[in-house]
Amino acid sequence: MIPTGLSFQQAPPISGPFRFFLTAPWFLLCAAVMLIVVGPDLMRSRHAPAALAATHLLTLGFTSMVMVGALLQLLPVLAGLVVPRPVLTARLIHWPLTLGSISLATSFLWSESWLRVFCAGSLCMGFGVLLVSFWLSLRPASAPNVFLGTLRLALVALALTVGMGLTLLMMRDHGLPISYARWADLHPQWGIVAWSTFLVMGVAYALIPLFLLTPAYPKRIVRFLVPGLMTILVLKTLLSGGSNPGVDRLESACNATLALGCILFSWMTLRLLGRRKRKVMDVTIYFWNIGLVALLLAGVIGLLLPWAAQDRAENLRLTMGVLLLPGFLIAVIHGMLYKIIPFLTWFHLQSAYPRSGIIPNVRELQAPYRAKPQAAFYAISLLFLVLACWFPSLSRGAGVLWAMDAWWLGSNLLGSAMTYKRVQKIARSRPTA
Repeated sequence: MIPTGLSFQQAPPISGPFRFFLTAPWFLLCAAVMLIVVGPDLMRSRHAPAALAATHLLTLGFTSMVMVGALLQLLPVLAGLVVPRPVLTARLIHWPLTLGSISLATSFLWSESWLRVFCAGSLCMGFGVLLVSFWLSLRPASAPNVFLGTLRLALVALALTVGMGLTLLMMRDHGLPISYARWADLHPQWGIVAWSTFLVMGVAYALIPLFLLTPAYPKRIVRFLVPGLMTILVLKTLLSGGSNPGVDRLESACNATLALGCILFSWMTLRLLGRRKRKVMDVTIYFWNIGLVALLLAGVIGLLLPWAAQDRAENLRLTMGVLLLPGFLIAVIHGMLYKIIPFLTWFHLQSAYPRSGIIPNVRELQAPYRAKPQAAFYAISLLFLVLACWFPSLSRGAGVLWAMDAWWLGSNLLGSAMTYKRVQKIARSRPTA
């Protein structure tokens, strides 16, 4: 059954979003392998080269990769807006983003200037095509749409994130008259909080009530939460780096407001999930619960951080980063993929071969995943990674668990693609009525 409120008439070919979905888990696997190889040194500082490499494998190679694929699918479905030349656009984003993510992670480990030049060119091309094509798609939209409003803000945040990241990359070869430490702190906030988290919020406003049969989000939260947090982040950016005590207090207030916004969203979404009409627990809800609890805890740490002892502040910041990225974003993406992939497989097969009589339904496509056990395994892996922030000797064990999770996810997604190809081949070989 297709939920009401969605329009699939203009959905792009399945090869568009699937290329992003099938690539992403292997970047998660690479980050896990790096944790196994480097071990405790990776968990001792956020700014260590190996930590930066692993973080960008997760943010660019996994999180952004899936989000771009999801947007290619959701923009026509939620708003009836078509990305121009969707398959070509997907290719022009996918390959530069893939090569740029690999070369960026490598450039942190081996400080070669040509790697940074190649990385900068690849990411400029990939994100340039993304921003231009998506912005052109959004221009015809005139009717108010909460998803589109949030998406516009997220795309602005993405442009700022990429700009900051490329500037920091250039500073490794050329001295620039800006504060590296200031931009190095702002860059992940714009990337993880604004681009990624705001986009997840917008998708949640639209899809959680539709797919999970919950009540709608309160109108005031939908209308004001993301724009309000975006305003606070802009203000924090303008204030950052000041030495005046009054400015420092305002910056601390901005940090506290951002943390409270994350707590509010996680609490409200958990509350709505508890009030859903269909009480059956599917794998998407398991992963959302894991992610929302992690986001809530990250917000609490953000509130407590100014009062933390100096010798524990770095551990808390590292823990907050783990809770935001693997804890919230990657967990939610797991749940989203396990909902989207079988549905898209069924939908595109059913649309192409409606009378074949051999198309498996969504539940049959989900059956081989064993995704509910993976959700429990994911929670254990996350716990080990959080503990490794405080006890780095656990880092290699956490890396093994995350490598197993990435392989599990990647194998399931490849299995769906193989099922699609197999059923398509059988349907094409049958004579049409």
